[in-house]
Amino acid sequence: MIAASPNTLEQYLGTLFSTSSESGFVEEVAECPASSDETGPDFDDDMQLLSHSPSHAFSNTCSPSQALVSLDARPRELFAHFSEAIAPVMVVFDGKFNGYRDLILPMAVEDDLVRQAVSVVSMYHLARQHGESQESADARLQAIIRDLRKRTDAFNLSDISAWVTILVLLTGETVTGGTNLPYLFRLLQHLMDANSAAGQGSAIHSFLEEQSLMMTLFAQPLLGEGMGTSTLSAVDKYLGFISNTAVFFPTLVPQINTLKTAIRLACKIYLTRATISPPHASTVDALEELRLLCLQIPLHQPGHHALVWAYFIAAAESSTYEHRCFFTQRLTQIHSQTKFHNIPAALATLQMLWKCHGERRWTEVLAANKPVFII
Repeated sequence: MIAASPNTLEQYLGTLFSTSSESGFVEEVAECPASSDETGPDFDDDMQLLSHSPSHAFSNTCSPSQALVSLDARPRELFAHFSEAIAPVMVVFDGKFNGYRDLILPMAVEDDLVRQAVSVVSMYHLARQHGESQESADARLQAIIRDLRKRTDAFNLSDISAWVTILVLLTGETVTGGTNLPYLFRLLQHLMDANSAAGQGSAIHSFLEEQSLMMTLFAQPLLGEGMGTSTLSAVDKYLGFISNTAVFFPTLVPQINTLKTAIRLACKIYLTRATISPPHASTVDALEELRLLCLQIPLHQPGHHALVWAYFIAAAESSTYEHRCFFTQRLTQIHSQTKFHNIPAALATLQMLWKCHGERRWTEVLAANKPVFII
């Protein structure tokens, strides 16, 4: 049982994942330009909703006394850090609804496996911020993975708890810049398929499916050209994590559309390299188109952090000094805000990929090495 408030779930299910005649509402809103009266005071109201103070970390679901009363001080601290520092980065806009905070954290209070996953991800993030040892987090991560292996070896894949746990651990990969992506992503795919019917129509199932599709979009090109090409060729299937935000932030539709366009352009750049592999000089115009679009996105704009993957793909393809500088600087600027270590790892990977220009496709080289989850 997930202790989320009825109002939050009713809004999430009733507007975002309705099976009524309005089921096309999310995509329709996301594609419509904002009217002239949507850029006034309401825009500022939506901006205010994107900030979450620590004192309101659980305000959208249940009160701290409801969700955290049974936890000791250390778990409570780790949950609060996850809510304040991890959850906002994993969604495009943080505010009216954040499934990591409003669905996963209440579940973690009651489910030991999910609780361990949330705690270990927070431990990694705090350790990197404070320059502390990660040995304790490493040991706990290995214990979680052992538990997951036992559960999946028993063919008990119809397991929402395991699905949530894998999603949280993949979030942890972005925090640490680790190399567990191949194993964890395979397990995510199995759990997503196995749970396609179980719990269907519930808020947690809808959120897990949306986030799993997002991770599929960004992970497949890192793991192999074949699946990367197949996935990116149908990019719109995976963009619900952006499109659905229009339900909660209708005045931000222009910004939402810009983010989607940037990701689509990055997909085209990857597909061109993986399938045609033209001389790098011939992709300069496509990179310039993406650069000019990204100049319309201020660094402080909410949602900017959702372009980490797009910036990485563009930087990997870049052959000019100007483009390499622009896209790597954008990555560095996002890292200064999130402190997620997948970005420094991605910057190191770029140095390797640039060396292969003119000899091998960087899309091939990327998949041949232990990939970091760049998202």
